[in-house]
Amino acid sequence: KEGSLYIYSRESGRLIKCMPDGRGYLGLDNTGSMYCQGLTIIIDDIGGHLPLNPTKQAIAFAEQTNGAKHEENLITLVGILVKTYFGHHINKFKKSRTLLTQTIKEFGNDGVQIDNMKDIDSSE
Repeated sequence: KEGSLYIYSRESGRLIKCMPDGRGYLGLDNTGSMYCQGLTIIIDDIGGHLPLNPTKQAIAFAEQTNGAKHEENLITLVGILVKTYFGHHINKFKKSRTLLTQTIKEFGNDGVQIDNMKDIDSSE
């Protein structure tokens, strides 16, 4: 599984961006199996600092002064954090992605299918 990227907005109370493979967007190596060992990146905009479009369903960096720089800085920072976090953990397995993958698989199945999840407002 590739490095999935999810961005949540507390202001809108919903998932506003989902990328099944966010490695390229974050400036990570996306040509092989690097960062494919169950990595999921979640950005939770707790403080409401991400600019949203008028319907609050997407990020609207272009509507903000210096929005392109804001996006670039955010994505660069998240990419650096992912590289550091991933590097720390893969070093525990002698830099073997196979050993890391085997260990992660011991925690359970392949995960939750997003298309089978209920919306928050339709839950009982």
